Amino acid sequence: MTLNELDEAGVDIWLLGHTHKRFPEKDGTSKPKYFMPSTPCPDGFDCEHEGFAWIIEIDEKKNLKYRSVQTGKYRFLHFPFEVYSEENLEYVKKELNNIAQKNFLLKLNISGRISIQQKQDLINFINEIRNKIGYLEENISELEVNIDDEFIKENFEEDSLPYKLLKELSEQKESLATQLAYNLIGEAKEK
Repeated sequence: MTLNELDEAGVDIWLLGHTHKRFPEKDGTSKPKYFMPSTPCPDGFDCEHEGFAWIIEIDEKKNLKYRSVQTGKYRFLHFPFEVYSEENLEYVKKELNNIAQKNFLLKLNISGRISIQQKQDLINFINEIRNKIGYLEENISELEVNIDDEFIKENFEEDSLPYKLLKELSEQKESLATQLAYNLIGEAKEK
């Protein structure tokens, strides 16, 4: 129905359902033509709010007071993070610690570029909080390893062509070129 059709129906207030969006968005005393309570309990990752229901009071003069109450037990969250420094990494850990509760269900996507040691520390951290969160689905496939001197020394023979190429690019602070060269070296090794 359109808003005009709702108005013309002669009904004072409409209580509607079957949508996960709350309307109005805030508590108040205005006179909306309709209310949508949202959903009382989120049921999937497409619903990131807490779950709501309306408490509506109507007096003899048809004045409205309404407030929304949180009713849901579970929260479905998406957390996309980009990590390029120790500060970013610490921020991610802090945010994850803040939501490490059994009633949170989380899809975590981390991208960026950090050292191999930082990446391993992050993986260990994710594994530690896994038991504190109701459900955790992580994707770190776009989190690349920073190809620095330490990484090059640990993974390539000193006089090899890959070592020399990566070392030269690394010294020139060409991080993107270094990453692309490393990816190509990896592809060549696979063949």
